Amino acid sequence: MSILDQLPDRCSIFIRQQSVDLSSNKLGAQVDDPDLVSSLVECWMQPANAKEIREYEKRGQSISHKIYFTTDPNVTELNTIKVTHRNGSAVSNPQTLDVIAVPDPDATAGVGFLFKVMTNYTTG
Repeated sequence: MSILDQLPDRCSIFIRQQSVDLSSNKLGAQVDDPDLVSSLVECWMQPANAKEIREYEKRGQSISHKIYFTTDPNVTELNTIKVTHRNGSAVSNPQTLDVIAVPDPDATAGVGFLFKVMTNYTTG
């Protein structure tokens, strides 16, 4: 069985929706309210390599990870991703990753054709 038959990780994909918080302590502030788009999506999360990190730093962007998918996950910079399962085991406190670059067909994974999404840890 190749990795393309079943990717080792699972993730949930969210989209940020702007909403107004009318609670008394927020005074109508704009807040990101993520909505679940899909869950248990097969993926494969890898750390970004030094070359990729430098390439994005030249653009003024920070990246930490790349996430591979077998099909186009249809994400944009409005999406966030949480890897909920790593190598078949549930992640107890999955971190939120911002999508930095939209899906890019990639054949450099050495296992065939995948879609690569560049991400970074959410800072806000």
